[in-house]
Formats: sequence, C-alpha cells, structure tokens
Amino acid sequence: MEPTVSQAPKKEKIAQAAKAVTKNLQAGTRYLVMRIAGLVLALVFLSLSFLFLAYSFSSGVSSAKGVEGKVVTISSAALGKCRATSAWGGLFKLGVEMEEGRTGRVYVLYPALPESLNPALGDLLKVWPANKPKLGAPAVQDWGWFLLGVLTILGFVFLEFGFLSLRLR
Repeated sequence: MEPTVSQAPKKEKIAQAAKAVTKNLQAGTRYLVMRIAGLVLALVFLSLSFLFLAYSFSSGVSSAKGVEGKVVTISSAALGKCRATSAWGGLFKLGVEMEEGRTGRVYVLYPALPESLNPALGDLLKVWPANKPKLGAPAVQDWGWFLLGVLTILGFVFLEFGFLSLRLR
C-alpha cells in the first residue's frame, strides 16, 4: 500500500521533528558536559591557587614581620575528619616557645623548600603576629625569596585559569 498524498507530509514533518529533537539533545548534552568539565577544572585550579598564595603569604609575612620561636610540640592539623599531612608535608599545628617564655600554637605549611619536608622538635620558626601567633614558617633566606615570588606568580596564574575555566561552554 502506497502512502497517499495526505500521509507524505506527515512523515516528513515527523522526520524533521525527530532531527530537531536529536540536534537539541546533542547540544544540551555537550553544554552539560562542558559546564561540568569547567567546574571541575575551576575547582582544581582555584584550590592550587589558594595553596600557592597561602604558602607565599604565610611564609613571606612570617619571615618579614615575625618573631623567632622554637618548636616544642608537633601535631598534624585536621580539616574535619581528613588528615592534612603526609610524608611530603602538609598543614601542621605546632606548639612554639618564643622569647620571654611565652608559648603559642601556630599553623605551618610544609614543605619549607628546600630545607625540610616536615617540622622537627627544636626547629626555629618565625611566627606572626608576635602578640597572638597564628602563622609560622621557617625563616626565608636568599633563594627562598625567589621561590616565594615564583609561587606567588604561579598562584595568580592558577587563579586566572580557574576563573577562565568557569567560562567554558
């Protein structure tokens, strides 16, 4: 049985509608995949940016404005239930004895390149602020300032990449 004249346009319309739905579905899927990829990349780049900028800030400020202190206790800081330390460094919470017998607890990011990967008892740190210390870092000398500058630049580059990846479409 051959299609009549009235049935032929209906089949064409159905075929065109099916092509339009398929095209819209492909475009929607591509948009969704690109947005998810952009969010994942933004998360990676922004967290790397935060890490590099936080390390540069804490080391620079502690070395420039801090007072000397000696490590007396070491504990690993925890972020909720997650450990924040490993064999290659991390975020440590240290008990520090400063001049005049004052003590305090400071947060220190390690590795303190190129000197050490983890803190040790008796290490000398610079802690900041002097009256109520919160941050600490080994004193930065010579090439350490160059390294902090490079890490700061990398932090800003990752910050830019993070914001750009949010624009993926």
